Amino acid sequence: MLVMMMSGCAAYSVVNSDRYSNTTAIPHDERPPAGQCRLWYNDRRVSEQPPAGDCEQMERNQPDNARLIRG
Repeated sequence: MLVMMMSGCAAYSVVNSDRYSNTTAIPHDERPPAGQCRLWYNDRRVSEQPPAGDCEQMERNQPDNARLIRG
């Protein structure tokens, strides 16, 4: 069962992973821009996440411990 709460002050959005079924809150400001992707590692701080880039290349080289976030 999925429960969603909406708030005008929400600072995070939940992103479904292409590789994992679990979800983790990712700061909205850290999502990649439209047309780009970003690898996201759950065990790293926001400041340690790699930058956004080409989706096709990131998908080909996606490590097992990273999620591909699409903008």
